[in-house]
Order: sequence, then structure tokens, then C-alpha cells
Amino acid sequence: MAAAVTLVLVFLVINIIQKKPRAWLPFIAALVIAGLVYLLQLTGWLEGAVSFTLGDEVFVIFRFASHPYSRLAAFGLIVAGSLSVLFGLEQSRPLDQTLSLCAIACGVGATYAADFITLFFFWEMVTVFTAGLILCNTKHLDTCPVFPLGFRYLVVHLTGGVLLLFGILQHFQQTGSFSVAAPEAGLVFFLLGIGIKAVFIPFHVWVLWGYPNASLFSSVVLAGLSTKIGVYAVARILPPMDLIVMMGASMAVIGVISALAQKNLRKLLSYHIISQVGYMVAGVGLGISLSIDGGLLHMINHMLYKSLLFMCAGTVLHCIGTEEMDELTGAGQKDRQEMDAEKKPVWKLVPFAFIGALIGSLAISGAPPFNGYVSKYTLKSAFEGIEPAAFMLTMASIGTALSFSKFVFYGFFKARGSMRRSPSLSMKVGVFAVSSLCLALGIRPELISSLLPYESLLNVYTVEGIRYAYLLIFTGAATFALLSKILVSQKLISIFERFSVENIIFQKVAPTCTRAGNQIWCALEKKGEPAYERMAEYLIVTLVVFLVAVVFLYSGRMP
Repeated sequence: MAAAVTLVLVFLVINIIQKKPRAWLPFIAALVIAGLVYLLQLTGWLEGAVSFTLGDEVFVIFRFASHPYSRLAAFGLIVAGSLSVLFGLEQSRPLDQTLSLCAIACGVGATYAADFITLFFFWEMVTVFTAGLILCNTKHLDTCPVFPLGFRYLVVHLTGGVLLLFGILQHFQQTGSFSVAAPEAGLVFFLLGIGIKAVFIPFHVWVLWGYPNASLFSSVVLAGLSTKIGVYAVARILPPMDLIVMMGASMAVIGVISALAQKNLRKLLSYHIISQVGYMVAGVGLGISLSIDGGLLHMINHMLYKSLLFMCAGTVLHCIGTEEMDELTGAGQKDRQEMDAEKKPVWKLVPFAFIGALIGSLAISGAPPFNGYVSKYTLKSAFEGIEPAAFMLTMASIGTALSFSKFVFYGFFKARGSMRRSPSLSMKVGVFAVSSLCLALGIRPELISSLLPYESLLNVYTVEGIRYAYLLIFTGAATFALLSKILVSQKLISIFERFSVENIIFQKVAPTCTRAGNQIWCALEKKGEPAYERMAEYLIVTLVVFLVAVVFLYSGRMP
């Protein structure tokens, strides 16, 4: 666990050093990233056990071991996570940086867990620290009815953890072992517990409660964390089954349709997380070597280009002051000509973010020579002839190109604004670094092929593959050119909201739960003491009690 410990030490340095002299820390962060990647690939520092000695007895608390899937997942978490923290290093709060690096460290711990108890502990720690990133967003502290979104995020994830624990206990009762393996009992609980974190439909609503409501810097970190831990668990624990394949394909389609109806940049990106995770879930759920490699490779690529896209959307919000397409384009404003005269195109105000958005959009759409093309081609080859999943993933690819044409056009090209704040050096370095990785891993996919579990990377740059990829992108872009005005109409938004899963289930079926959650949160509010601070106190106490219980109730004795 040395790599995870190193990340925690980095946040201590960040908090000790004062704001002003922290401008040089991006260079140190870059060196830390390089060192962690080196340790991850060439040493066994992420293996072993955490234990303590009491008298003559040695008690093991956590066990860690390498697995073919672990190295790839930890690689993505460390690289994408560290670069995400680098993006907001100069302007995000020390508290956000602390929670972000702890969440990354716990994600690495979960991927290298050798037994279910270790996995469960770090699984819940990821939940707590990512929920903290949302709960500590001061944007909504003054509006009690809105702020519970982060509270709902926490409750849903903790519920998933409890379901996972039920499955673990049933598996232990059947096998007598906590070793991480395909469950021999309690499969339904494993499916539900893992499915919540892996955004299985209809549990995907927590993405909208969390990512768009976190701070613009925290949402970049969140983009590469919770859902990817879920995908790792699907690959590592759940057996291959048609149910998971069809769930993944459904997520890809429903996510992209939902994204098309969004006029907020980060909400569009959040729905696309659901869609892209669907590709990964379908790949690992199919269970053949090529599809598993493709699904896990897509997970790594997605960590990079989705972090990049959130960086670019965050830059627009930071510099221009809004992420709403209506406000950026002046839709509905009477004095549009006066607005155009006073404001400049967003792509000219923040050209580095515009270029990053183009690269990220091409990568997520699967355009050669970017990294998204490599993993999508691998998945396409794995799903050859497997219907209807192959058709659904193809339709989702067209929808991806369509929705990111909307993202770039209305978020940067047609958008106009005035510069309110200048971007920091770390924001520019972060966008440049992730953009370069998206291109480098697309041109030279062999740089990461050694981390693939089955090393089944294909010769992806074929004439047929490139032609097919650009055909899908052209179809999506041409559709956008025909339907661009419809895609930002209020009528489309209203239809989506009426028939969405979020409205049908969580507004119609469970309004009582929503009201109860709001009342509980508001009851925590005290004058001069925000609810999130009280919630933090309760979480700390709970974690201490849980850790003590782990130490005394689960202490595997080493001979």
C-alpha cells in the first residue's frame, strides 16, 4: 500500500504549505505521478498485509494481493486521479484536495484487496470520501431543500455497501472463506450492491445527485472514481452472464439518450458516464478474454477523456461563470445583438479548454487516433455477431457523436461570454497533460497493453476499422446538424423529464422518501453549524467504531 500512503502524504504537504507558495506544486505532483506509476509496474509495494503485534500474536487487519485486473485499475486510478487533483491544485480548497487524494488511495486499496473484508472497508471509504466532496460544496449550503442531494448520494451508496455485506456474509457461510472470488451464495445481494456503484439502471440516479453538484474541481476527480470501482468489482467478482451484458447495453443507450436532453454541460457529461460505463459492463459481463480486455481498457481510457471533458466544462464555469447552454448562447434573451457585441466566443476566451474539449469529444466518440478508438474497436470485435447487444452499442456510439457535437457547439463554438476569472497554471497543465495521454495511448496502445489481463490487444488500425469509426461519427454529427435546434428546445427537455426514470421512480413512486430525507437533513441544521459539519462528525465516529470492530472481530492470525 505504499503508493496509496504516498498519495496521503502528498495531501499533507498540500495542507501544510500555504496558498501563495503552492504555485510550484504542479511540478512536484507530476514527479509523484511518475514515481507512483513506476512503483506500480515494477515493484510489489501494493501487495502484503496490514497487521499489528499484541504480545506473541500477530493480527492481520487487511490483506492485499495482486490480480490481473488490479494493476490496470490501479494504474488508471493513480494517473487519472492525480492529474485531476493537479487540475485544481492552485484554486481548489485544501479540504477538497484532502478528500480527493484519500478517495484515490482507498480506490487503490479496493482494487488490491485480497479478501472481502478488506474490499468492503475500502469500498465504503471510497463512498465516504466521494460523498464528502459533494457534501462540502459550499454552493448549496444556503438552500436546505437542494443540499440533500449529496446526502442522498451518501445514503444510496451506504445502502449498496450493506447489500454487498449481506452477500459477503452469505458467501462466507457457504464457503467458510473471505477470499475474493465469484460468489457461491448471495448472488442477488452482490448484484444489487455492486450494481449501485456501477450505475445499473435504475440505480444510476446518484450520478446526477453527485457529479454536477460537486465543486467544479471535485467533479473532475469524481469522474474517474466511484463508477470505475464498480466496474472493477463486476469484472473481479460477478460471473459472466447475459443479464449483465444486456444491462450494460441498456445503460449505453439510456445514458446517451438522457445526455441528449441536457442543456447543462456537467449534467450532459454525467449522463454520458452512465453510457460509457455501459460499454465496460457489457464487455466484462460477456466474460471472454477479448471483451474483458476491451472493457477494462475502456475503463482506463474513460478515466482519462472523461476527466479531460470535466476539466474543460469546469474551466468554462470557472472563467465564464456559467455552464448552462442557454446562458452561454443567449437563448431567449431580447438583446441578443447587444450581447454579441459585448461578449466574445468562448473558444477564443479559453482556447486551451476548447482544444481539450475537441480532443475529449473525439476520444469518447471513438475517433482515430485517440485512445477511445482503441478500446471501442476491441469491444466491437468482441461483440461481433452477439445481438442485440452489438446493435445497441453501435446505436449508442452514434448517439455519443451526436451529443458531443452538441457539447462542443453550444458549450464552446456558439457560446459567448466575458472573462470573469483567469485560468490558473495548474488548470492549463492538467488539460494539456490529459489531452496528451489521450493522444499518446491512441497512437501507441502498446504502451498500456502489458497491463491488460489477457494482452489481447488487436491491430486496431485497419482500413475497415478506421472507416467504420468515422462513419459512425459522421452519422452522429450529420444528425446533429439536422436536429441542432430541437436538441436545445424546452419541449424536448420537458418530454425527457416527464418520462425519465428519475421522474417516474424517484418523484412519483418515492416522494415520501424524498421528503423524509429533506426533513432529516434540515433537522441536522443548527444556527452557526452547517449540517455537513455535523454529518462529518457522525461519519468520523461511525468509521472509528467500524475500524475498531474490524480489528477485534476480524483478526486473521498469522502463524
